[in-house]
Amino acid sequence: LVDEVTKGMNVGILLGEEVSKDSISPGQVVSIKDTVKPVQSFKACIYVSAENEGNENVISLGAEDVADVCFWSRTIGSAIILPADTPVAEPGNTVQEVEFVLENVEVLEVGSSFYISKDGAFVGAGRVTEVIY
Repeated sequence: LVDEVTKGMNVGILLGEEVSKDSISPGQVVSIKDTVKPVQSFKACIYVSAENEGNENVISLGAEDVADVCFWSRTIGSAIILPADTPVAEPGNTVQEVEFVLENVEVLEVGSSFYISKDGAFVGAGRVTEVIY
């Protein structure tokens, strides 16, 4: 028995009668009731990848853009809200205090890493700096 499981570990879980195996999928968080809070919004520091870094599709992010945010094995659609003083995040830019509003809730913590894609193309990467409950 282990007290904690982290990403990349394979585990088996004995489900109670009230949970069907069809109601869970890879990437979901399993926890004791009320010990984690799913969130729909967070702030992050992001870096937008530049062409000279091997990115074939150089893409900027607008002040209120939509893209996919990829955490571990989950990809979630997200609205991206840049700070008021940053109308566009250009390739090669690092931008602080970018707010993300996810289409679905996710369990996150400060320090979680993710990457951003738009129309299937890699845009950049980021790290969660604040979770908004």
